[in-house]
Amino acid sequence: MNNKKYEKLRTDFVKALWEKMDKGRQEHTDASFDKPATDLVDEITEEILDICGWSVLLYTRLKRLKKAVKRIPKNGNADP
Repeated sequence: MNNKKYEKLRTDFVKALWEKMDKGRQEHTDASFDKPATDLVDEITEEILDICGWSVLLYTRLKRLKKAVKRIPKNGNADP
């Protein structure tokens, strides 16, 4: 990946992260800074489980997509 593409991806990621953090700050104020560390560990654990769950769904969809793509003729046309 060239540097310009990498820089754009990094910039987009950081922007999305800050937007998410700002949304959380608006919803929860700064209460997260005062939570016990064990509450934060529990919250992170829940988030990881969410990511794993969504990954199973995405994996299933990607497997179906791969099967569908394999049915496309090599010349790329829908008509054989």
